[in-house]
Amino acid sequence: FLGVWEAFVDSELDKECNKKALKKFNKYMDRMNEIMNGKNKKCPNSKENLLKIGAEFGKEDVAVHKILTNLEVFTSENRKHVIDIFRDLLAVDADPNPLAQDMSDGAENSIRIIFDKFEKAGMSTCYANVLKMMWNRHELVGSFLNVKLFQVLTNFVTNAMFDISSEAISVFEEILFSENVKVKEMVSDFLNENKKEMMEIFMNLFDEEKYLAKREGMKI
Repeated sequence: FLGVWEAFVDSELDKECNKKALKKFNKYMDRMNEIMNGKNKKCPNSKENLLKIGAEFGKEDVAVHKILTNLEVFTSENRKHVIDIFRDLLAVDADPNPLAQDMSDGAENSIRIIFDKFEKAGMSTCYANVLKMMWNRHELVGSFLNVKLFQVLTNFVTNAMFDISSEAISVFEEILFSENVKVKEMVSDFLNENKKEMMEIFMNLFDEEKYLAKREGMKI
């Protein structure tokens, strides 16, 4: 699956408009959706099978990161399918989750690439969803616990465009108010270790004139 998806991404990035790659991508996307939705008789969507798929995907972590940081090459419908598939694989209850564990090495770089694309027209929702699904795993959340990355996210919160601002807020809340016990502990430790810098970030939101940013500052 990943090899086909990666080949499609490469063809789109190279502006080749490869119809053969697109046809093959759609075929494999349909098959993967069947598996994830429990409609494939040969490969039921049991926890065991999903963990196996996640482990296989994890072996190709470079391809995983390439796909998740180039969502703009997909149609809006396929973006949703790609995100849903990875979200479901990362949501499988296992400690560690094999896909999340293998994604951890390249996670910080992917986050930076996603931040660079966050303000692209029509992409904030997709990339916000990728960030949220990554940060709900304790294996990956450490890649974002960086003061500079929070400062960048704050700039998105104060963006004049409503969709960008609101999606950035949803990401902010996903990490700060996570219900995942291990994520919550890691975030708490990070905030304690960086009190001064993080309080400055939160107070800057509180002092913002824009309603959404001020409201978020007050909530925090």
